[in-house]
Amino acid sequence: MDLKQSNFLQKWFLWVCLVSICIYMIFIVRTIFSINGKIYFTLVDDAMISMRYAKHFSQGFGFVWNIGEKPIQGFTNMGWTLVMSLIHLLKFPPSKISLVVMLLNVGVMVGLLYVIKEIVSICSPNNHFAQLLATICVAGNFPLIFWSLRGMEVGLITLCIGFATLSSMKIVNKFTTKYLILYGLCAFCAFVIRFDSVCQIGILSLSIGIISLKNRKISHFLYLHVGLILLIAIYIFALSKHFGSFIPNTYFLKVTGVTISEKLISGLNFFFRITLSDISFLMLASFGCLIILGFSRISLKLGILGGLFLVQCFYSIYVGGDFAEDNVGGTNRFITQGIPFLIVFFTIILSKTVEKFDFYKILSFKRQVICFFYLCAMTLFLTNGQEWLLWSRFNAPLLSFDKDRVARGLKVKNSTSKECRLATHAAGQIPYFSERYTIDLLGKNDVIVAKGKPATTFYPGHNKWDYNYSIGKLMPDIITEQWGYSDQWIEKQQSLYERLGNGMWVKRGSPYVNVQQLNTPLLK
Repeated sequence: MDLKQSNFLQKWFLWVCLVSICIYMIFIVRTIFSINGKIYFTLVDDAMISMRYAKHFSQGFGFVWNIGEKPIQGFTNMGWTLVMSLIHLLKFPPSKISLVVMLLNVGVMVGLLYVIKEIVSICSPNNHFAQLLATICVAGNFPLIFWSLRGMEVGLITLCIGFATLSSMKIVNKFTTKYLILYGLCAFCAFVIRFDSVCQIGILSLSIGIISLKNRKISHFLYLHVGLILLIAIYIFALSKHFGSFIPNTYFLKVTGVTISEKLISGLNFFFRITLSDISFLMLASFGCLIILGFSRISLKLGILGGLFLVQCFYSIYVGGDFAEDNVGGTNRFITQGIPFLIVFFTIILSKTVEKFDFYKILSFKRQVICFFYLCAMTLFLTNGQEWLLWSRFNAPLLSFDKDRVARGLKVKNSTSKECRLATHAAGQIPYFSERYTIDLLGKNDVIVAKGKPATTFYPGHNKWDYNYSIGKLMPDIITEQWGYSDQWIEKQQSLYERLGNGMWVKRGSPYVNVQQLNTPLLK
């Protein structure tokens, strides 16, 4: 490939970034909706749980679910919640603040594209076709776009792991203290964002340990990890001081009271039924290329990339999968975090196979470009084609639920006084937009429910409730929506609650609720 062709391909990276930004903005624009003539933006419901904590923290109340109560860690993404807290300091109105989070994640996604290009350039120097293929495939990965632009921490934590991977790759090339320190900082940031990033950090630390032994720099490796462990210990101490425990409440909700076999069966079910369709082409193509090249061609760098993906698959299966997999489709949050590294692995192995058969010499540069874009289109279609088609027809997954919950939250706010107490299963949009004291029926933000016994068969984060306690004892003024078996339980309390036409239940005689105003259609 001559210099002119190389410059041509390098310029295409800028075009990929620009086109990607346009697609991301279209994705965001399509999530706009209006209520009573006012434009609203919202993140997915779980992200809005973090937003409620972030709002209260930015107002000086600490990380509390309800103002005035003891702090509770009803979220698992502390670093991302801190970022959301900084955004809340900017004083954007509730209807628009989610847009700021989405736009921030657009920048995160572009940063990730740069990191992916750099990782490929280290693993396969001067191979601009491989860099461009990996960048396009990551840029067009629908689950990565969805989870990031709809407000989850997936994009940011993948970026942190990406920078940590880039640093470790440079250490593999040349052991330097600078990149060792950079790796440590990125690893710590990833850990703060989510505890379970320790799975991928472990893969990277293992590879750095191997290189340290090879270069007789084991003391540097030990100093780094002593410092990293010290930072983590300080962070854990701060969590314990604020929350009374460094273990998130959601851990008790999702893990306790469930056997390992129940989690594994659930995780394997989700993996083979939903996830496999997104990753099978990349995995099978990579395996086929390795058969041609020989498995001895797997270097430490390729081993790192494969490990970063596989460890997320094993983790997802171990914890039983993720929430809303049937509604969203494609890879869940955990596996999506490893997908960019599978894509880079696939790209490098494929390019080595192409080089082995001298396809570059057989075809003219123009034909190379045509074949390249056919390959890009085929890869994107075989990995996320169905998700993109569904998005083009029905818009973003879960958006219809999100709109309804925002409307319910606003309806409660406008129809009640501040003393009103509501109960909800969806603990994101409704509490955030209603700004009312909230009882979380599914226990993410309730220690008693989270540490209680499962009420039904295992389903991540949605198999524990105790209506005798949450409703019968705490007596909320409003129950905002029906879910699961709640209607059957509440119908037995007809003397206490009446059901409204919009699906809400209201406590009879509550002085804090304007029933006539509450009992009107939600969306206009």
